[in-house]
Amino acid sequence: MPLQEVTIGDDAGLSCQLSRGGVLVPINTSATVRAAIVTKDKKKRMSSVVTINNAGLGNDWANGLVRVVILAADQNTTETESNTVKNIESGLAMLEVEVNDQSQSPGNRLNSWHEHVMVNNAAING
Repeated sequence: MPLQEVTIGDDAGLSCQLSRGGVLVPINTSATVRAAIVTKDKKKRMSSVVTINNAGLGNDWANGLVRVVILAADQNTTETESNTVKNIESGLAMLEVEVNDQSQSPGNRLNSWHEHVMVNNAAING
C-alpha cells in the first residue's frame, strides 16, 4: 500500500485502521481520539493535535477506522520549534493516533498507533 501523503499548506485527510496483531481494534464511542503528524522518530509534533469525532465523515470506530483531517492552519509551519514541536518539513513522518478509553481497565485506557506518511512541500498547480 502506498504511503498516504500530506502536502504542506493543504488540509491533510488521512485514514488509519487500528489493529493489534492483525486483529481490528474497535473504538468505544465514548473514547477520546486525538491525532497529529509527528516526526518519524515520534519525538516531536509537526502539527497541532486534533480531536476526532466518531460521527465524522469516513469514521467507522466499530471497525477501528479513524479519519483524520489536519487543517493547513494546524500544521506547524511557522510555530517556533521547541523540544516537543518541529516545523513540518518534507520527507517521511508518522500519523499518530491516540485513543483514550476510560471505560477500559487501568493500564488499557490509553493506546497509540503510528502509521507512516509522506510529507510533500508544495502543491502542484495544474
